[in-house]
Amino acid sequence: MARTFPEKPSCAVIAGSGWGGYSGGDTEKVILFSDLHPSLHTGIPGHQGIFRFVRLEDTIFLFVEGRVHLYEGYGLSEVLIPLTFAYLLGVRIVVLTSASGSLSPFLSPGSVLVLSDQIDWTFIPDFLPRAQFDESLQEIALSCARRFNLEAIRGVYVGVLGPSFETAAEIRMLGYFGGHAVGMSTVKEAKWATALGLKVLGLSLVTNWGTGLSSSSLTHEEVLSLAGLKKPVLHAFLRDLIVEVLHEDCRES
Repeated sequence: MARTFPEKPSCAVIAGSGWGGYSGGDTEKVILFSDLHPSLHTGIPGHQGIFRFVRLEDTIFLFVEGRVHLYEGYGLSEVLIPLTFAYLLGVRIVVLTSASGSLSPFLSPGSVLVLSDQIDWTFIPDFLPRAQFDESLQEIALSCARRFNLEAIRGVYVGVLGPSFETAAEIRMLGYFGGHAVGMSTVKEAKWATALGLKVLGLSLVTNWGTGLSSSSLTHEEVLSLAGLKKPVLHAFLRDLIVEVLHEDCRES
């Protein structure tokens, strides 16, 4: 069955844990993940599994609510379907968001890591090029974060397969290798986006201390709880960021 879409979006935001539910702009169309591929049904709390075409200041962008993960049993090609769909729609810039655990006593929960590099620790072969994160987009993100008094630093994201939290020894090891935060997504998408020639910005909300950096036990509910508390400021930050990214894209077009 033929589908019609609003005007092509130049930017896509893939919303990980804590980043969903964005309400800025006007939603013009909604598509389910399962509309593209019948097997795509995310079962992770905080991941809706929908595409929203959103009009913001007379420009359309694609907001991808949630993602599917390798640890859910999906193959790499299935995990990359939402990003591939965005590319085929004409997207030129992708903002990859996620939640992560801190690997450093100097990166506290509630902070945002602006990805300058990544370590793929999933041990899933992919034959993709190394990810490249656009420096001008990083500057825009850091500038927007300062306006909202949101602590944000550049750093290295470590992507692991999951779905379990890391041991204290693993946290120490990943930090020793140069990581600042660890999560269970992003790394394959960033590589694929780079292979497609897209500009890539990576943002990760630090929702908890890594094991051994705090005496409290870790749960996914804790991740969602902090994300819920930060949601108002995250959404305000995200709106300004999207506007600036869209304006930057228009200037370069």
